[in-house]
Amino acid sequence: MIVRDEAACLERCLASVRDFVDEMVVVDTGSTDDTVAIAERCGAVVHPITWPGDFAPARNRALEWVRGAWVLVLDADEVLLPEAIPALRQLMEQPDLLLINLLRREQGASQSPYSSVSRLFRRHPAIHWSQAYHSLVDDSVMALMAQEPHWRIADCPEPALLHDGYRPELLADGRKAQRLRQAMEQELRRKPGDPYACAKLGALEVSDGNTARGLSLLKQGLAQCPAEAVAERYELLLHLAIATAPSQPQRATTLYREALTQPLPARVRLAAFHNLAALLLQQAENAGPSATPSHLSEALELARAATGAAPELAPGWIQLGLIERRCGHLEAAAAAYRRAITCDSSQAGAHQNLGVVSLLMGDIPAAREGFRQAIALLTSQGKTSAAEALRQQASSLVKLEPASPLTGRTVAVTRAEQQLGEARALFEAMGARVVDLPALVIGPPDEWGPLDDALAELEHFHWLILSSANGVEAVQQRLRRRGGDLAHLPGSLNIAAVGRKTARQLEDLGAPADFVPPAYVADSLIEHFPVSAWGLRLLLPRVQSGGRTVLAEAFGEAGARVVEVAAYETRCPEALPSQTLLALERGDLDAITFSSGKTVSHTCQLLQRHFGSDWRQRLDSVAVISIGPQTTARCRQELGRVDAEADPHDLNGLVAACCRALSEQD
Repeated sequence: MIVRDEAACLERCLASVRDFVDEMVVVDTGSTDDTVAIAERCGAVVHPITWPGDFAPARNRALEWVRGAWVLVLDADEVLLPEAIPALRQLMEQPDLLLINLLRREQGASQSPYSSVSRLFRRHPAIHWSQAYHSLVDDSVMALMAQEPHWRIADCPEPALLHDGYRPELLADGRKAQRLRQAMEQELRRKPGDPYACAKLGALEVSDGNTARGLSLLKQGLAQCPAEAVAERYELLLHLAIATAPSQPQRATTLYREALTQPLPARVRLAAFHNLAALLLQQAENAGPSATPSHLSEALELARAATGAAPELAPGWIQLGLIERRCGHLEAAAAAYRRAITCDSSQAGAHQNLGVVSLLMGDIPAAREGFRQAIALLTSQGKTSAAEALRQQASSLVKLEPASPLTGRTVAVTRAEQQLGEARALFEAMGARVVDLPALVIGPPDEWGPLDDALAELEHFHWLILSSANGVEAVQQRLRRRGGDLAHLPGSLNIAAVGRKTARQLEDLGAPADFVPPAYVADSLIEHFPVSAWGLRLLLPRVQSGGRTVLAEAFGEAGARVVEVAAYETRCPEALPSQTLLALERGDLDAITFSSGKTVSHTCQLLQRHFGSDWRQRLDSVAVISIGPQTTARCRQELGRVDAEADPHDLNGLVAACCRALSEQD
């Protein structure tokens, strides 16, 4: 690794390879933060050098200190995915294999979600790095294979790396693009017409609106690109097509088709699949009834190929749904949108399009549900203007309110008083009348000392694990009393967040989580934790009493040292709100939702306090809705039943579960 001031992400990177490599060599080019200390603490050997001007000579220096038979090269903003390790080990056992191309997931990339990088190769004196900025070993590998033709190159079939460098917030200041521009301009002065430099700089010029120069560079690079340089040829063809499409769609179509013929992994070619499919669909839309069937059939074939290659990506399924619908395949379109929602339930567009297709199929209840889910998501995401526009548009197609399972129904929401707002907005967006049942009073723990002591030693922890928005607020409050905040944590400290709301709150505070598990429960954090827990020191601020201890127990069994500290306490309020009490006395309540085990226990205490021994009868005709497995277990323990459980385990899932339960009652 070549690093400089990478304290914020280095430990995460090194931890991801701990169980895969025999040695870690870090070349530091002048860090002024904790980079060197972090690397050494993680077991790496650090070699300081003076920055030589670009990465190729720096990486060649690093090769001098490597002793293993194989060399894996990572940047600090990359991690090795554990799922790829078995396939990599199997490939490395092949004696004639010289280089393994790795699929890299580009987190947040708007155009190409995957790239192929030549980062794992056999240590050989003839292999060295060349080219500026994105230095490569490819040229030396090809030269060696020409001299020793028994060597082979292979592709790892599974995504092996996760890269954070292209997230929009990291590109917003334009510095990365400026560094790329300077490096590629310099490379072109040294090697006019170099295909790689022309591809990178040409694409940058096109994206910046300098289309004429961008086209000139891309054409120049393509003219000088050898047939065997398939990665450069693909990128040149792709960006030529992107630049050409607005004025010459037929020419762009030809370029996209040629790009797709390049012998690269399908995930790497996803941009060409998606862009060509979109272009063909647009041509069919523009032609109207005179559109040729071939346009749509090719677009459909491309979209199906893209989802087959990367079934984990929601945008591919959304595009497939659009094309299936245009072809008249409404059932297939609906299935595609449902797959998109499975991949990412926060995609409001998938819910909206599912509503449109359901309407075309004559399934009015499903159409209403799709539109309402989209409106609720947009509202919860703060996109109120878009939510209102969709509400007006959808209302012209279907009557949203009367058909909602929640319209006219009374729902009790049992959350802390300061957290009722978002839940109220979501349920009211679905037509429900909400009565507040604040079953939690959130306050400070009995003493702040343990949390304050832990926060004073944050540099000694590897991970800060936050499992609730309450924990985030408490930690932020105590850090500010010390003159700090979550946005300025030690560079060696990573943050894990359980739940979308927890992660969103961290983002709002300028401290995005380094890891958020795919499901919004603690068990998912344990199952999918990105690195081995062995030897890690974890700080877990949590509720003082009544919370689960599964995180501390599981990480402790995995070899981590877990420090649990009370960050807040949740207590039972003194009384029920008068409006809620009246609804219970009259039997007006249709559903009650629970967001934690404590909300169940405290609600039971409050009901018993007000209604005496027959308190359970007040809920006999009320649907009981749980946010997740642990809350469900508490409902069954104290109430004897649960009517629906949220999936996903968040507020949106809670609303959907309530809809299901009340629909089944009708």
